[in-house]
Amino acid sequence: MKIYTTLILCLLSLILNAQSPDAPVTVSVTDPDGVVIPNDKIVFIGQKTKKKIVGITNANGKFLVQLPAGDTYDIKISAIGDDMDYNSIEIPNIPANAKFQNMVISISYWMGDSFILSNLNFETGKSTIKSGSYSSLNELVDYMNRKKTLKILVAGHTDNIGAADGNLVLSKDRALAVKAYLVKKGVLAGRVRTEGYGMNQPIADNSTLTGRAENRRTEVQIIE
Repeated sequence: MKIYTTLILCLLSLILNAQSPDAPVTVSVTDPDGVVIPNDKIVFIGQKTKKKIVGITNANGKFLVQLPAGDTYDIKISAIGDDMDYNSIEIPNIPANAKFQNMVISISYWMGDSFILSNLNFETGKSTIKSGSYSSLNELVDYMNRKKTLKILVAGHTDNIGAADGNLVLSKDRALAVKAYLVKKGVLAGRVRTEGYGMNQPIADNSTLTGRAENRRTEVQIIE
């Protein structure tokens, strides 16, 4: 997955005779060509407090967020699969009679069009989704709810242990299980296609445990 990012921060300034413990930050999100990205979720996580502050871009690719002073915030872009680490911003403590001037963060990135659901796991040899995978799938549901016109292909893959025909069926069943979960959570069935490739498209060496684990995967491809 290729990620292109840029970050622009304006300087902090203090204005006396005011009281505000938070720093107002305007966030703008575009692709590398400057096209705004609406309905994108950006998450700020305090390194000290672990507090999560979430903003979602409007039709103009922007939102305003208030970040409490006295912490450094890791910035993450909510995407399909794992969130993308972006950058961090420090909000220092300031005198009680001062406040922050509005800051601007400009994020430019390209997410790609194919992702592995690394936190998605199934019962061995079955298409039953393990309950520990629900949070990952719920993030995918949230993403599709924000991107109302998005259509995806869910592709199942296996390692080379077992018969090829059986692996092909298993990979298809697992892709269908993911679709069934998404539909159960409210995603329209017509927005999700499925395919199973069995053991035919390995991305790692099947002769090792690690390689086989990488080959047992579910991919999401953006098709529209």
